[in-house]
Amino acid sequence: MKCSQNLTTLTTRRMNFLKKPIVLGFITLLLLAAWPIDTFAQSATGSSAVTGDFRGLKIIEVLAFLQKKNQLVFYFDPAEMPAYEVNLQFREKPLFEALADLLSGTGIAYAQLAPGEIVLAKRDLLTRAHAESLRNGWKSGALTWPSQVTQKEISLSYGKPGGSNNGKLSFSGAIFDAQSGEPIAGATLLVRGAAQGVASNAEGRFALSLAPANYVLEVQFIGYENLVIQLQLFTNGESRLELSPAAFNLAEVTIRAKADDSNVRSTQAGVENLSVKTIRQLPSLLGEADILKSLETLPGVSSVGEGAAGVNVRGGNIDQNLILQDGAPVFNSAHALGFFSAFNPDVVESVSLYKGSIPAQFGGRVSSVVDVQLRDGNFQRWSCAGGLGLAYGRLSVEGPLLRDRLSVLVGGRLSYSDWMLNLVRQPEVRRSSLSFHDLTVKISQRINKRHFLSLSAFQSGDYFRYANEFGYAWQSRNVTGSWNFLVNDKFSTAFKAIAGSYSSELFEPSGGGDAFSLRNGLSHLTAKGSLFYQPSSKYQFNAGIEWNRYKMAPEELLPYNDRSVIAPQLILKDQGDEWAAFAGTEVNFSARWAISAGLRYARYRQLGPRQVFQYDPLLPRIPQNTIDTVQFGSGDLIHAFDGLEPRFSIKYQLDAERSFKFSYNRLRQFLHLISNTAAATPVDLWQLSTQYLPPQAAHTFSLGYFQNFKQTLWQFAFETYYKKLSGLVTYKELPKLLLNEQLETTLLAANGKAYGFELSVRKTSGKWSGQLAYTFSRSFLRTDGPFPLENINEAKWFPANFDQPHQLNLVLRRQLSPIHSFTLNFTFRSGRPFTIPTANYGVGGVVVTHYSPRNEGRIPAYHRLDISFSSDKTQLKDKGYRSSLAISFYNVYVRRNAFSVFYRRNNFNQQKSYRLSLIGTILPAITYNFIF
Repeated sequence: MKCSQNLTTLTTRRMNFLKKPIVLGFITLLLLAAWPIDTFAQSATGSSAVTGDFRGLKIIEVLAFLQKKNQLVFYFDPAEMPAYEVNLQFREKPLFEALADLLSGTGIAYAQLAPGEIVLAKRDLLTRAHAESLRNGWKSGALTWPSQVTQKEISLSYGKPGGSNNGKLSFSGAIFDAQSGEPIAGATLLVRGAAQGVASNAEGRFALSLAPANYVLEVQFIGYENLVIQLQLFTNGESRLELSPAAFNLAEVTIRAKADDSNVRSTQAGVENLSVKTIRQLPSLLGEADILKSLETLPGVSSVGEGAAGVNVRGGNIDQNLILQDGAPVFNSAHALGFFSAFNPDVVESVSLYKGSIPAQFGGRVSSVVDVQLRDGNFQRWSCAGGLGLAYGRLSVEGPLLRDRLSVLVGGRLSYSDWMLNLVRQPEVRRSSLSFHDLTVKISQRINKRHFLSLSAFQSGDYFRYANEFGYAWQSRNVTGSWNFLVNDKFSTAFKAIAGSYSSELFEPSGGGDAFSLRNGLSHLTAKGSLFYQPSSKYQFNAGIEWNRYKMAPEELLPYNDRSVIAPQLILKDQGDEWAAFAGTEVNFSARWAISAGLRYARYRQLGPRQVFQYDPLLPRIPQNTIDTVQFGSGDLIHAFDGLEPRFSIKYQLDAERSFKFSYNRLRQFLHLISNTAAATPVDLWQLSTQYLPPQAAHTFSLGYFQNFKQTLWQFAFETYYKKLSGLVTYKELPKLLLNEQLETTLLAANGKAYGFELSVRKTSGKWSGQLAYTFSRSFLRTDGPFPLENINEAKWFPANFDQPHQLNLVLRRQLSPIHSFTLNFTFRSGRPFTIPTANYGVGGVVVTHYSPRNEGRIPAYHRLDISFSSDKTQLKDKGYRSSLAISFYNVYVRRNAFSVFYRRNNFNQQKSYRLSLIGTILPAITYNFIF
């Protein structure tokens, strides 16, 4: 009772104290000045509902929208606002709840300063005094919106009211970069006050169908000032629209060549686009972003295992992929025996994979096209970016040589991985060496708004030596010159000239008198001209011609050193050229029906000098059955192949979120990779088609169903395909592939078939995002020779070396905060085929092994889990020094995946099987990236 009385007395005294006006006023002012004002009660303004899709926008752009839509005024310091993009969608969400989601994890708080006025600042600075200073800064003009969210207004008038035209009218044209004159793809043109709009296509073209009236249109694209058009439309109108770039550059731009719903709306099927940002988010070996390895997460794309160069697409071999960098073919796309790709992500703009519908401008391969486009250097300011990891370091520099006119981009990578080999217990590995490098340079010039020139050069190389026993080395070089000419808003032309070479070497330094070096390679030239015409958004046409020249370097055996007594040997190889003419069109007949069709004519010629062997047609083709040789001089025509390659794709769109697509491709390939292993090695040969080795040809059919849910938040795709192939290369038993001037005697031409289906579900944004992809794929070969010696498995179908029926890929990304994220990647693949020994028998005291039919067995299934954590502070601001940190764990549960299975006899002459695992442990890694 006494305690209660004392408490009551204390409370009464405190209340009396607060009743004094002077004291109460002083405390009130103190609290207003010092207490964070976001704790104040919020007025009815906060009950305003927010609806919209803000994915891909920056916080400051969302604020500009909210201010305009809700008749608010925001006060803040633009320099404090993080520069990253958000992935938010709101539907009738209260304003203050939407603001809380928008600012979550940024350290920025908000408060209502007065009705209709909201202040935003760092949480520890959000006081009444700071809020007043921000308001004064905006009212005095000291603080303003960045130019990224400002807008420009123009007026356009076509006809006058009261005319006789009362039907639908067309307002069309094209949208361009005001500085470079380049078309802008994916810009949106919206009609204010109406649920109507359109996005510009790849050439910047757009078309709107409107009733005669006055309109206010708004043109938007991330990184550009908004353009507002006061439109008076009473006759058909057409205009060239220009957007001015924002005054500052984005820290990292996600390249969107197509709209988010392009999976449903685009006419072509089986096309995948990856941004560099997406590639960086995937876990990878030793924490390094890898372009080709990222493709393996997509449905229909796989590899035969760790350390394997190249990818297998829809049951195809690695040589059936046309891999291009700025239009130049890449003949070895892997570093470090396949562990890393040869593409530097710091200089890459976009990556497109065509595995279904292949446009007519691409030719020379029968499986897929991987089109890697390099960025242009920055025309406004200099910047530098790079990274340090466990395996290699990266550095790129870009900037204007002449502001707005001439820019340069230089990027390179250099490995320093030998220290990791020194940590291995095995002495042979510690005495080994592994290194690689690549260098990319691109110079871009804007002559004026219609002419654009670029020159890019690429050099890449590897060196690997296992102890002092054997090793590989290769070099790749190419140079590409381009000229793009925009004739007018509807018509443009492009020209390319490319020169390149590839060389490889196999060496054995420890053979004493038998130490040798074996070299091969090729050189190539390309010239290509094309035109593009788009009179409206419903029709486009392109055509062109292309010439390729290939010259295979001789196979050359040389002594490795002065102590070697190896006799030099030289085997001349083939040369030839390929001519092609192509034309393609895309027509949108209606909102539901569209077709993309193309026709390519290709002619290949094998040219001299060359000695061609003739064989008895009544006997198997082996060296012993040679009956003659024919000598062809330089430039003489030896043999020729040609043919038409029709391609088409049809889309039927059920509604805005669902479509069916069907495609057919006829493709030819005049180059073959001669390799008797499932995974290619640098010393494998590229061989041109001859009369004994016809071109590869494929008929490819595909059918797909695509659907989006919740405004493309969820994307579903199902595709099935069938390929019928001919002219595939397979090999006789125990083939001699190197230093064989009669290589045709060990090669066999085979027919092939591949079929399967792909299923994928993708969540594009949110705190959780990712993709689940399942692929069922089969690939078979069959020989059909006239003699038993020229058939395999009695001319029955057998699995290809890369046949892997089942593949499952799961990629999950958890956005922990705007700058912190966690990624998980799980992969499962069926084991690939191999030939197994089935019995042993003795002949004259020698044990001979009997093998099963070719590729009857399978190695164990492959599965692996990777995780990574990244802290990306480059998105917090647009300028100055920025950095990010990535920590990854490859092969988390220490799976010893078999790369191959082989057999050896023990001391008791018993044959035992062994599993070769290239990576049988967990590999942690850390990578530090920076930009300034």
